[in-house]
Amino acid sequence: RLNYLRAAFSEERLCLHYQPCVDLRTGQVVAAECLLRWPVPGGKFIPPDQFIPLAEQAGLMLALGHWVIATALRWRKSLVGRVNDAFRVAINVSQVQFTEPDFVEQVLALVAASGVQGYQVEIELTESVAVSKVEDVQAKLKALRAQGIRVAMDDFGTGYSSLSYLKRLPFDLLKIDQSFTRDMLNDNTSSAIVRAILVMSDALGL
Repeated sequence: RLNYLRAAFSEERLCLHYQPCVDLRTGQVVAAECLLRWPVPGGKFIPPDQFIPLAEQAGLMLALGHWVIATALRWRKSLVGRVNDAFRVAINVSQVQFTEPDFVEQVLALVAASGVQGYQVEIELTESVAVSKVEDVQAKLKALRAQGIRVAMDDFGTGYSSLSYLKRLPFDLLKIDQSFTRDMLNDNTSSAIVRAILVMSDALGL
């Protein structure tokens, strides 16, 4: 599948799907998260958890990540006049991308070239990023937020969860991992965890 993935990327057969983010208080769609998909014959898709490791193995993550950001920003630009000005496009960024020394400069250059405003962009990072050198992570997050870009911690509650990261790193949003939200209506433990995260987030202004 490695060669197939290289071919799919070079032939631009990968695509982005956009999942709406709904404000449960108003029912309005306030953002959309872009999701990378690899379509194959028969109307099926190879799941990201299968092809992302292949991309890492093939050394494609940086090029793929650059393409995802540029494509998502063009899509957001195409919505001008069709959605609220504050509507955001949320873009997942891998640890490989984020740890590049010029990551922030690359993102800001792509945003500027697209004509999209910083406040119309959201960058999503997994908790694995937080285990990198904290000072470097802090500097990059602050630089992004200084341009109006919102930063979310994805899959919160799993992996390298640590409350110290929330204290030291300037995130705007927490995305509670679906392993908790999926079962929260039928599982008291999951419900309690979700409620606790909501209370904590509210107290922290997240």
